[in-house]
Order: sequence, then C-alpha cells, then structure tokens
Amino acid sequence: NKVQEAKEKYQILTADIEWHLVGHLQTNKVKYAIEIFDLIHSVDSIKLAISSSSIL
Repeated sequence: NKVQEAKEKYQILTADIEWHLVGHLQTNKVKYAIEIFDLIHSVDSIKLAISSSSIL
C-alpha cells in the first residue's frame, strides 16, 4: 500500500521533502494520506473528495 509505505519513509526522511501521492487512494486511507502528503493527485470520485474535505 502506497500510504503505508510512505508513512514508514516519512518518519525516516527529512521534513524538507514535498510529498506527492500519485495513484489510487482508498477512502479508508484518506486520513493518513492527508497527514503525510503535501499534494494528492488521485482524487477520482466525489465520495473521496467529500471524505477528504471533511477531514481537513
């Protein structure tokens, strides 16, 4: 899973990296993705957009 892999790398690498998520994002991973990524390129449904905006 891209979000889980990024979460592990995020803890190791420096904070001056700009993180982008490209690819499918599952609704149940939105909360974690928003915490990690600076930009998410993979909002492909209204349901995912609504889920993302409610967390922000």
